[in-house]
Amino acid sequence: MPQQIVSLWIGGGLGTIERLSLRSFVAHGHPVALYSYSEVTGVPPGVERRDAAGVLPEAMAMRLRYANGSFALFSNMFRMELQRRGLGLWVDADVVAMRELDIDGPFVVGRESDRFLNGAILKLAPDSPVLRDWLTMAGSGRVPPWLPFHRAPKAWVKQAFGASIHPSELPFGTFGPKSITALAARHGLTDKAQPEPVFYPLHPRQAERLYDPTLRLDDIVTAETRTIHLWNEKLGALKKTVPPEGSILAELIRRYPE
Repeated sequence: MPQQIVSLWIGGGLGTIERLSLRSFVAHGHPVALYSYSEVTGVPPGVERRDAAGVLPEAMAMRLRYANGSFALFSNMFRMELQRRGLGLWVDADVVAMRELDIDGPFVVGRESDRFLNGAILKLAPDSPVLRDWLTMAGSGRVPPWLPFHRAPKAWVKQAFGASIHPSELPFGTFGPKSITALAARHGLTDKAQPEPVFYPLHPRQAERLYDPTLRLDDIVTAETRTIHLWNEKLGALKKTVPPEGSILAELIRRYPE
């Protein structure tokens, strides 16, 4: 049986990309659970809604929210807590399945580029050393060693004078791909990450090409490809537009209709 997929949504209704993402995993036979703190409109048939408060309190989500409104830091915390509890394979709600996600094991992570691993598709064993060190670092009140001084000089100086550093004081993305990349390297797991074509055939800097009517799915996917990350946060105003006929995003919406 296809493995359990878990994700999180904070807010009101799901948008076009989020609905597409969830539909795609249902279409490939996965049981899909969407965690949220309130009712969510637009949840596709076949998706189970679960109460996120049973995992982490909503107050924590508000406390960790970035000034720009992003819940990215809390999303990282939430997915790691799900891994600690062994509740399923995490996918961001802007990841589309191209086939059954049949890769399982104690370290399911993929390369987004030649420099970084990414946790938009993530499964870690509850006893994973990467998970253990990530949770320890996130709760330590210290600047993580993978964050260089020039990226957070104030935090490093405060720490030098004995102050505790809250994760929300650190730059956006500190506990994202850089953390997975650093901890995988620490524990000799970098080579266990899936190559780019498997989860991330589209580079994050190429996100706008999803709307390019001259680019086809076959131009980026391979026989290895399980998912495509749509890089929702990179799309900006494009998200509010209708993808042109013939574009990759239009093709995906046609492949997994409402």
